[in-house]
Amino acid sequence: MLITSRNPDPQFVFERRNDVSYKRNPFRINVLLATMVFVSLAILVLSHSNITSLPIQDFSTDHENTIDLTHSYQNLKEEIKNSSEAKVMTNTKKSKLFLHVGVMKTASTFVQLEVLKKQNRIYKKLLEDGYEVITEEYPPRKFDRVIHECLSKEDDCDYTLWNELTDLYISAKEWNHKDKLLQSLESFSLMPNNKITKELLYSLKDKYDVKIIIFYRRFHEWIASLYTQYRKHFMYRPRARGNQQWKQDYQPINKVKSFTQWLEDIVSPENVEVGLNGFNYTTTVRDVFVNIFGAENVNVLDFHSKHGLEVEFICNALPDANIACKEAKIIAHEKKNESEGDIRRNVGEHFLLDHDFLVMEAYRQGLVRIGRHNATLLLQEKLEQMNISIIELPRECLSPERERWLMDVSLFAHRKYSTSSLSDDDLKQHFLSHRHEMLCKIDTQAALQNSTWRNLFSSCKFQKSSC
Repeated sequence: MLITSRNPDPQFVFERRNDVSYKRNPFRINVLLATMVFVSLAILVLSHSNITSLPIQDFSTDHENTIDLTHSYQNLKEEIKNSSEAKVMTNTKKSKLFLHVGVMKTASTFVQLEVLKKQNRIYKKLLEDGYEVITEEYPPRKFDRVIHECLSKEDDCDYTLWNELTDLYISAKEWNHKDKLLQSLESFSLMPNNKITKELLYSLKDKYDVKIIIFYRRFHEWIASLYTQYRKHFMYRPRARGNQQWKQDYQPINKVKSFTQWLEDIVSPENVEVGLNGFNYTTTVRDVFVNIFGAENVNVLDFHSKHGLEVEFICNALPDANIACKEAKIIAHEKKNESEGDIRRNVGEHFLLDHDFLVMEAYRQGLVRIGRHNATLLLQEKLEQMNISIIELPRECLSPERERWLMDVSLFAHRKYSTSSLSDDDLKQHFLSHRHEMLCKIDTQAALQNSTWRNLFSSCKFQKSSC
């Protein structure tokens, strides 16, 4: 409330009238009141930003001596605003945004389900370390729509789903007061390398201190796993349940390709010459993110780390995650003691690819009539009864030239990203010892020229389930 000499507060007057010093020093109170009036007016002017001008007649009738209060006030407001913004910029630090972008077939599913899922021990420790994990709040299928409905349509992009993602980052910080955000979404590595993608990534860079996390996997293993992913699409419905997950029909029979056919189709002569272009492999994806965020902000982790994926991800990619790192090491030690085997692989790695491919060819030749997946399981059962492995049947392998290319690329990536002590010679030996199983697939036509297998498929159980 403003206090003036005309209308002082009654309580103030009462107290002062009984004050001897007040009566003896009238000049003192006049100065005091004048000072208070001046300060009050100053506060009023500065606190009401909607005031743009003051009537000149309130202060002077001499227009020649009028002071331009509007101009002075606007200058003052601008100075205060600039000073405040400078202070905010000085004291504001960008939140860190850690994006695990894959690549595909490098244990992204494991990271999301075994490390970052909300019920897991490591997730809870990450919260204690000051991280906000938002992986589950934005499922991959949403980002797939971003790719198809926005990024692939540069001239007609619908930004709605992208804005949902960025709003999620903002709300995660505001509601939980965390300055370290973490998301695992391998779909980032599938973004088309075009203008609009770069613009959206640059917009993240403007708002956050972005750190990219990518996994490296030996190229010859990765390419074989990528083929599994391609075949999985024709065999399996991941969102269905029970027996409905496995496809019994033979509809894609003319689309399914052998490994050698598939590889030759996706590798053009130009790509072979330059090495890795055309693949969403670690090297290619890393280069895209380095060009935007800088090499110092792109961290490549080793899929084959001897310490385990939990430790590699938490301890080597997330700074100040000390509590979570300790928990990751405990879990890795527990798994080692329990001899759980290879924890990296998901169900896709264990599909009966050769069995399915042979069944498809048998159906094409009119030898099989029961459902596709049922025939695949029956074939596996028969081979076990005969004590024969599927890899003992005729195989179709890569050409020597393509094998050398695979080996060269594997060595290149190994030298650049591997943290293991595996030498070049050891890697070559690993390649040679696994190529028959990993890079050679069943030659279905050669196999069905053998009367043993033709007779097997002609048996009653492959014709009708009631046998």
